[in-house]
Amino acid sequence: MASKEEGIEPWNFSWVIKGVLCACSWPRSNSEITWLVREGVKAIISLSEERQSPLLARQHMDCYVIPVEEFESPAMEQIDEFIQICDKAALENKPVCVHCRMGLGRTGVMLACYLVKNYQQTAQEAIRNVRLMRRYSIETREQERAVQDYENYLQ
Repeated sequence: MASKEEGIEPWNFSWVIKGVLCACSWPRSNSEITWLVREGVKAIISLSEERQSPLLARQHMDCYVIPVEEFESPAMEQIDEFIQICDKAALENKPVCVHCRMGLGRTGVMLACYLVKNYQQTAQEAIRNVRLMRRYSIETREQERAVQDYENYLQ
C-alpha cells in the first residue's frame, strides 16, 4: 500500500507516450496529485470544466482547462489548442496529463488526435491504439468521427 507521501495512483492512469503524455480520470485528491508529481507530470489539462484539480496541482504543475461537454466531441479549435499545449510542453520537457471525468471519451479523442498529428497514424489506427492502451476509450460514434474529422482537417 502506498504511503500518503507517495500518493495514490489516479484511477485509469496510463502513459500513452512514456514521459510525454499520460491520461487518467479526474485526479480529485491531493494524494492523487502527489502521485502524478512523483510520476513526473508537469502539466495537466482538464477537459471537464466542472472537474478541476485540487489547489495542490496549481502549485506544482501548469494547469489548463479545455471545456468539452461529457459524451460530446471537442471542436477542431479545442483539439488544436490541446495539441499546441502538448507540443509546447514537450519542447519544455514537461510531461502532460490529460483527464476528463473518467478519462475515457473526451480524453480518448484528444489522445487519438495527438497520435494522428504527431505520429502520422490514421484515425482508425489511432483509435485502435488508444483503445489497446486504455480500454473503453472513445465512447461514442460521434467521438470516433471527431478523430476522423481531425485526420481530414490535417490533410
